[in-house]
Amino acid sequence: MAKQAYVYSGTDWVPLASEVTNLSNYQLSNGVGLKKIIPTSVAVGSGTGSADSLGTVTFSGASSVSLNNVFSSTYRNYKIVLNATASATPTINIRFRVGGTDNSTANSYVVTYIYGNGSSASSATETGAQAIIGSSASTTVSGNANIDVFAPFLTVNTLFHSLNADSGNSVVVRMGLHNQSTSYDGFTFTASTGTISGTITVLGYN
Repeated sequence: MAKQAYVYSGTDWVPLASEVTNLSNYQLSNGVGLKKIIPTSVAVGSGTGSADSLGTVTFSGASSVSLNNVFSSTYRNYKIVLNATASATPTINIRFRVGGTDNSTANSYVVTYIYGNGSSASSATETGAQAIIGSSASTTVSGNANIDVFAPFLTVNTLFHSLNADSGNSVVVRMGLHNQSTSYDGFTFTASTGTISGTITVLGYN
């Protein structure tokens, strides 16, 4: 039979389960590790979108999905995990936002792309009022992307990079810079055509 674990409460030894009921609220004492972030609100351009009590955002039939108040002074850097499918074959773009408003300043997002499919590789650079973060998110080619965003809440240029696959069986690495020295608290994903459905998870780390 398994033995009950006990911890000292300060006055007595008590069962560990009675003291630690939700491990999701704990992190390592030195601040290392990922902490799941719960947005204060989710807005969609069409369709539906909402966050559950653990912070997972689920959206469906959305032309855009905005997460508000996920960046703060608590964490310097963030990981965004996007899992999406689409009604068409769009690119999925990202814009940073603050106070519920996207920053869409012309040519402020600068991204270099590196493509590789096992037999060849190529690269390209693009500037615009938003940045492509995933491509060809069809029902057969997912719009899954793993995105790291560095220091979005600080008033410095925001760096970001992402990894995903496109319809040409290529792995795509994107390295980007948003050249506005603005403190952001959220971001928006948009579809270049049609709508997207899926989930978004945001995790903070230092």
